[in-house]
Amino acid sequence: MGLDNGCVVRTTNNEVLNNLLAKHFKYVDSLDGYEIFYFRGQWNVRNDIFNLCIGWNQERHNLTMQQIDNIYSLFKSYTKENWEDGGASRWEFKEAKPYLDKYAKNLKALKVIMNRYDLDVYFYDSY
Repeated sequence: MGLDNGCVVRTTNNEVLNNLLAKHFKYVDSLDGYEIFYFRGQWNVRNDIFNLCIGWNQERHNLTMQQIDNIYSLFKSYTKENWEDGGASRWEFKEAKPYLDKYAKNLKALKVIMNRYDLDVYFYDSY
């Protein structure tokens, strides 16, 4: 059983766009794209994204602007009290909080870029 899931923006043939993406996000060779967020063993986050944001129909799911908004709201909604409502997590909330904040910030930056450029943004799940 895999443990990885996250959000990636594929590279493009547009050098200006690739430079812009590189300013905001980390490039991951194995994904051939820029990582917006990544979780390993956070079954609660995975389950919540599927349940609340994209449904359970695919291993790789291209994300719409509305789904990105939903995932952003999800990350901002987590508290110590509701952290594991969607399932177990390898991290305590206090360990996850800085990542959730960073990933919410990444999603916000992604939306700004998406308003200007057509991007291939997708959620992947290795389960």
